[in-house]
Amino acid sequence: MKLGNLTGLLAKVRPAVAPADCGNSKDEACVGKVAELNVRRAMSEIRTRSSYLKKYLDEGTLGLVSGIYDVSTGKVVFPQD
Repeated sequence: MKLGNLTGLLAKVRPAVAPADCGNSKDEACVGKVAELNVRRAMSEIRTRSSYLKKYLDEGTLGLVSGIYDVSTGKVVFPQD
């Protein structure tokens, strides 16, 4: 089923769903867990996909910060490593 731009976004989030070990999109804790795992996966992919960025991240001359935007509150939460 094609959902326009949403289809591509869901495909990017899907790899975080199984490791979250929950499957209820109405469960706030489950959604939060999937979101956090998705952010962590994205942070890892940035290092993997760009040797240029990885070099500077490893040297400490560049920083990378993850955040999760809550659309219902307008707040950004910064997951702890």
